[in-house]
Amino acid sequence: MSPQKQPRKQTKKRGAIALTGVAGFPGAKLLEALLERNDFDHIVSLDLKRPPIPVTEGKFYKIDLTDPVADAILADILRKEGCEYVVHCAFLSKPIHSSSYAHELEEIGTMHLLNACAQSGVRKIVVRSTTMVYGAHPDNPAYLTESHPLRGDLDYPFIRDKVNVEHLVERFRRRNPDIAVTVLRPCTTLGPTVQNLATLYLDHRVSLTILGHDPLIQLVHEVDVVDAFLRAIEADVEGIFNIAGKGVLPLSAILRVAGNLRLPLRYRSAVRFTDLLWLSQLAPAPSPHLNYLRYPWVADVTAAEERLGFTPHHTTAETIEHYARGLRLKRAL
Repeated sequence: MSPQKQPRKQTKKRGAIALTGVAGFPGAKLLEALLERNDFDHIVSLDLKRPPIPVTEGKFYKIDLTDPVADAILADILRKEGCEYVVHCAFLSKPIHSSSYAHELEEIGTMHLLNACAQSGVRKIVVRSTTMVYGAHPDNPAYLTESHPLRGDLDYPFIRDKVNVEHLVERFRRRNPDIAVTVLRPCTTLGPTVQNLATLYLDHRVSLTILGHDPLIQLVHEVDVVDAFLRAIEADVEGIFNIAGKGVLPLSAILRVAGNLRLPLRYRSAVRFTDLLWLSQLAPAPSPHLNYLRYPWVADVTAAEERLGFTPHHTTAETIEHYARGLRLKRAL
């Protein structure tokens, strides 16, 4: 996606905005922020479950993105509510054992939503992705820019779905030049309301690591992710943007701050161990995820800083320190 004009401040109230994935993060926190800011005439929430916050304004529609007629249902809702903005956050934050359902939700669900947007007068779409789509590789550059090829492991369904979603979104953008499309790629996100692979990994007192490997890790605080989405909604720009806190830390330092013990295993042993636990539904992810504990995947955030005006409030070090305080409180109970 080529650079467009720079962000501008909005001075008048806009029409309607629709959000998918309001039952989880970042959808619920973004909904809360939009209600507080009151920038839109009304907000339409779309999910299978109601958001975890009380919503006295706007409308909630229970919708299953995997429904074969979801695109027609969504198009009717978007037209009826006059939604010009759509934010798509209905993605899994951790792998599930039903890869077929994950595929239906993420790839087919996104296709349904994009089809609906093309039919209903939507002017701008913001889509949640992740820096994990770059893949963790020994030959990754020190900082991955948005133009870097998406080399996420296509044998890892959790990542494959997200890579394929980005390809769907890019094809949609080319075919619909009148609709502004923005993709945000947050790095590993931590915060009090986040439940994802990283929180599952850190919440255990003993964390598996790969012997001989200590990759640099980027973190971003949940409040900064929400701020990035707000800026993407408001900005008169489109494109792809990495979102991360400033600085990096070795994985060993993150585990030390979290108060976790390390369980270092040789890679092949870690694969066998992880696969056994995954099959027993005792591991948060299957063995293809181990590369993210092995190799770097650090993203460059220059584009977000320069074009969205995004400045994270929390560094990587501050983000893990804040999260570790919460961990200590939970463990003390």
